[in-house]
Amino acid sequence: MSDDSGIRQITISEQIADHVLALISEQNLQPGDQLPSETELARTFNVSRPAVREATNALARQGIIMKAAGKRPVVRALSQRSFANLVIHGLVTRQMSVIEVLEARSGLEMIAAELAADYITEEETALLREVAEQLKKHVGDDEFSIHDQHLHRIIVDASRNSLIRNLLDGISSAVAQSCEAGLKLVYEADEWGQVLQLHLGIADAIIQKDKDAARIAMNAHFVSAIARTRKHLSWHRNSERIAIGGLGAGKRAV
Repeated sequence: MSDDSGIRQITISEQIADHVLALISEQNLQPGDQLPSETELARTFNVSRPAVREATNALARQGIIMKAAGKRPVVRALSQRSFANLVIHGLVTRQMSVIEVLEARSGLEMIAAELAADYITEEETALLREVAEQLKKHVGDDEFSIHDQHLHRIIVDASRNSLIRNLLDGISSAVAQSCEAGLKLVYEADEWGQVLQLHLGIADAIIQKDKDAARIAMNAHFVSAIARTRKHLSWHRNSERIAIGGLGAGKRAV
């Protein structure tokens, strides 16, 4: 709904939802804490219960609160579901690409690597060393991707940044696909050597607690992965053009 100026008007239920969010903030409610009942909210905001129900249903769909029949709404813990659905929808409908996923990961994981160099624990350092050894052992085979993803997970956890962790968790399936797709484009032994060294460089910089080197190493890793993916996509498009051109030539010959 909009007025003659084209400015969208905010509905009553949207205003109520904003007030509920403000209530959560003002009362410092935490995941699992109960909100007032719909009857209480209707009385507080001087609105109808159906309007409150519409507002709380919208907040539940957004993953902000949880609702159950006969119970008060509860503040929900952070969920990556909505963001994950957005990314999956974008990839399936080709409104976003694997390249864009890699570019987004690059920015987030460069920061994560820098933070991890500051905050990584001895236990996480040991895990990072172990994963580095597994990467050496499995370079060139199908298991490399598993250890590749594990390395990135350790780094993100060690960053102690919940926003980065939740954003990357939200695109976890796309992250896994981008890891696997990127490694499938590595064919030559020297390319595998480069991929391995890039990963080992990230691990070593973080273990040495060198923040600048960690950020630079992570950037180099993604620059390489994005360039390799772009090259593959360009080759794939050219192959399709050649195939279509060949079909056209065949039809003209007939």
